[in-house]
Amino acid sequence: MNVFMMKFLKKYKLRIFVEIVLSLFFFIMSLIPAFLIKILIDFIVNGDKNSIQTTLFLFLCLFYIVNSILNYFANEYFVLTRQYLLYDIRISLLDSISKIDYLQYQKIKIGELLYSITSDVANIGLYIDFLISLIVNILKIIALIVILSFISVKLILFYLLIVPIYILLVYYFKKKIILFNYQVKQMEAKMTEEFHDYFEKNIIYRVFSVIRIKLLKISEFLHSIIIFNKKAIMVERSASIVTGSITGLWSIILLWISSILILNKQITLGEMVLYFNLSNYLYTPIDALVNLFYSFQSMNVSYKRIANIMLLSTEDYSENKIEISDVCDVEFDDVSLIVDDKVILKDINFKTSSKKIFIIGSSGSGKTTLINMLIKLIKPTKGNIKVNGIPIEKIKDYTKFIGVCFDKEYIINDTVYNNIKFYRNISSGFLIDELINLLELNDFSDIFKQQDIESVISKNFSKGQRQRIALARALYSKPKILVLDEALSGVEYSMEKRILDKIDQYLPNSLKIISTHRINLINDDDIVIYLENGRLIYYGKFSEIKKVDMSISYKSRRGGGD
Repeated sequence: MNVFMMKFLKKYKLRIFVEIVLSLFFFIMSLIPAFLIKILIDFIVNGDKNSIQTTLFLFLCLFYIVNSILNYFANEYFVLTRQYLLYDIRISLLDSISKIDYLQYQKIKIGELLYSITSDVANIGLYIDFLISLIVNILKIIALIVILSFISVKLILFYLLIVPIYILLVYYFKKKIILFNYQVKQMEAKMTEEFHDYFEKNIIYRVFSVIRIKLLKISEFLHSIIIFNKKAIMVERSASIVTGSITGLWSIILLWISSILILNKQITLGEMVLYFNLSNYLYTPIDALVNLFYSFQSMNVSYKRIANIMLLSTEDYSENKIEISDVCDVEFDDVSLIVDDKVILKDINFKTSSKKIFIIGSSGSGKTTLINMLIKLIKPTKGNIKVNGIPIEKIKDYTKFIGVCFDKEYIINDTVYNNIKFYRNISSGFLIDELINLLELNDFSDIFKQQDIESVISKNFSKGQRQRIALARALYSKPKILVLDEALSGVEYSMEKRILDKIDQYLPNSLKIISTHRINLINDDDIVIYLENGRLIYYGKFSEIKKVDMSISYKSRRGGGD
């Protein structure tokens, strides 16, 4: 994780340095009015009546205006720095997620990824705030103590006696407040779950006549939240009262001591006012340093979560890749996959130059896993997958050769046209019309011409229609390798048969790999990969396997699946 953060710290080191310098500059600028007021008071006390007083007063007013304007532009600069930093971190994290092996990706909960890309990244963005704030606030405290010691050593010694007490109190109450806030959030999350359960299972609660009991439970829980919130508010108010009392008591004692020093002519009235003004500046950096401790704890948790995601990144995106223009053959060379000591695929060996291959086998036999390996979603534990004799991880832009359609359609919330085009720079109305005809989508082809059909896609399309839209997406770029994993399970057998025949004509020179349970789709001359329990049982013509396996022969005759 240090390497991850160092990358961004190195990139933004100039901005960080500038921000530290600007923060200190504006802090010093904020002290100048206190010195000007001190000079002005001393002039008045000494009875000096000249134009200097008026000049100082006007300069003070002008200074406040100019300082406010400069502060505004500086804050804009600081905000912009944060936005660029968060942008860079999020893009880097998204890029890493795109390189995670599919099996590892499946183990990550989407909620965790969303939390990391939002809250965790925001916390990491606070790392720069943490560094800058730590450096700046320590320098502020040192500078103020040095300046105050020049006015009166006695006063600064008294102040240094009070400061540790103030820090301990702030730390104690801050810890309590954070703990209460965390517990409140947990209770609110639990409350949301209770509401969700009430709405989702409302009917069953009514049927069994326990709706009132459920409402009573929710009522008791809501009441407990109110009581807990009351305690949290009391802690916050107690913190304000105690810290306010400390600072108030400190001010009274300071006024008493400084009055004695004025009477003894050890300090002037102007110096006393200056001391009061400057000492008030100390509370802010002290509070900031206490808060930083808790921010750092939160950031560490975020670092660990994001580090775990970054460590899962496995895919090689280097530029040293081999270019190919066509796909001549595909080979699985002694390929095995072991996950958590469980053998998923073992010793898969075949090489084919056929333009059409069917993958068959019972559910859980490894068909989808084999396909996911071919399309680079899963990396084998052992062995190589090759295209034209080249390992697929060494082929430049390999996935651009592939068109994929799964049983799950993965329809995006956009127009049908954009679902098919899918961010690719190919634009062809003729091709869309051709695909409409090929996939027998003519019955709702007018929808393709519409610009805003998100609601139509999400509500009115059947599974079969949605699958055909997804298949059109896979065919749109005329891929060299077309992979169909139960891609038309939502349509009737006769339609699937017609569409597959049309795809053969549409992509005559492309390799088509089709995983299916519908054995009767396969012709006797088609090449078949037969998997069971992660093993390759048979590779060859379908007519040959029917002679060996009677169950396969029976399914092909009756049009069965499993």
